[in-house]
Amino acid sequence: MADLENKSKAELTREIIREYITKWERWAKIRQWGKQTTEDMGINEEETLDDIIHNSRKRT
Repeated sequence: MADLENKSKAELTREIIREYITKWERWAKIRQWGKQTTEDMGINEEETLDDIIHNSRKRT
């Protein structure tokens, strides 16, 4: 694969690790946003969230 991209194995490995870290950090931010949103809305149980989603879909 490194040959196809004209990169050394070390360069390709570094690039893959950077992408992995970037994506992991992005998902960490999304999870934190979700946690904060549920706290702000007073949702503390999964069943409550399921009810909110179900009721929301029923209205549309």
